[in-house]
Amino acid sequence: MAWNPTEAETFLKDAAHLQHTRAVKKITGFVFSSGRELVLAKENESKVTIYVNAAPEHMPDVIVEKVYEPTSERKGRHADIESVAQSLGYSFRAIRLHVKSRAGLDLLLNWLRYA
Repeated sequence: MAWNPTEAETFLKDAAHLQHTRAVKKITGFVFSSGRELVLAKENESKVTIYVNAAPEHMPDVIVEKVYEPTSERKGRHADIESVAQSLGYSFRAIRLHVKSRAGLDLLLNWLRYA
């Protein structure tokens, strides 16, 4: 089966160090035991998009697409992101990543867990 948001969601829900928090429309929130939040955006059927507050610069299969700086304007990032992950909302920095594979997501989770 091809790598897609459905596969990524299953992988995240099965991850031992993550807890599913809330799903709204096309996004699903998760939290690490440290309190760090992660959001999976299911914006299309083939691209895995993840929002986090920190990201590695050079990691196989993990591409930084956009960095959102804190703003008082409610535009630019996914409209429902604050409802599942407050620390990734408009008042905070958020990074949108394209994760190209299961192995890339596994590397990213390990990096986020210890970063």
